[in-house]
Amino acid sequence: MPLIVTEDEGLLDDLLRLCAAAGTRAEVAHRAVPGDWTAAPLVLVGDDCAGRLLGAPRRGGVLLVGGDLDDAAVWQRALGIGAEHVLFLPDAESWLVDRIADAVEGAGAQALTVG
Repeated sequence: MPLIVTEDEGLLDDLLRLCAAAGTRAEVAHRAVPGDWTAAPLVLVGDDCAGRLLGAPRRGGVLLVGGDLDDAAVWQRALGIGAEHVLFLPDAESWLVDRIADAVEGAGAQALTVG
């Protein structure tokens, strides 16, 4: 189950809707580093909470959902939390639904194909 970390109610509604579209529910945290930070297959961090997550343990599968395309500092906040990607809604909705579905289904690592 993906983990959503945000206090922005509008963003939370959007992310819960996208999780439902991917066929899953999500765990929601509103404060600091939640206990299941390392256990979730995917962590969706709202830009409003990125500052509080500085110093969180590094892990894969962290995505920062930015709120303002013109905010150049969003990239620094993404680096600070070790985010793999920065995305903006609604532009990245279809990509994010696919990513959530892959994380929940447990898509395996890339494999070598020999033909």
